[in-house]
Amino acid sequence: MDALYVLYNDVINSLSNFLYTYILIILLVAGGIYFTIRTRFVQFRYLLESIRVVMQPSPDQANVSAFQTLMVSTASRVGTGNIAGISTAICIGGMGAVFWMWVTALLGSATAFIEGTLAQIYKKRAPDGSCYGGPAYYIEQTLKKRWLGVLFASMIPPSPPSSWAWRWPPCSCCASAAAVSRSPRSPPSWSRPWAFCI
Repeated sequence: MDALYVLYNDVINSLSNFLYTYILIILLVAGGIYFTIRTRFVQFRYLLESIRVVMQPSPDQANVSAFQTLMVSTASRVGTGNIAGISTAICIGGMGAVFWMWVTALLGSATAFIEGTLAQIYKKRAPDGSCYGGPAYYIEQTLKKRWLGVLFASMIPPSPPSSWAWRWPPCSCCASAAAVSRSPRSPPSWSRPWAFCI
């Protein structure tokens, strides 16, 4: 059993080192540049609008506010590794590391915008009114290949059954999606994932 564990550990470490050294960094930066140009610098154009929408209080106390949604999203993305990684990078790389982290964050925000937009476009509504969806769903729906969505979902590390399918109560953001997209001074709803619950 120990030999199997050591083999599994070696395979995962080799794959992780290869991906994080050569492939993922190039793909993430290239994707960030592509999405930044393709969306005409969305992370700068809608920065003030996103802050305004996040700070709006929820009209109904039973619903999730945009700020609460942002905090849950941030909590799911930022972990101990991010905090330890940043402090290590600053200790080793100094101010240059901070500069490149900011550049990468700005490029990555365009990628996050596209991710959120796809999640909003392809989310599903359950009979009880709650919403569910995510990358596996939009991979299946956009590429018309269920096996690819299943493959993506199976590559996510195992988690407790309660978190396999994210569901949340319908919020005021979802209920007012049509009103937001028809507002004369608003950009189209497909370009504003922060205007809806994620």
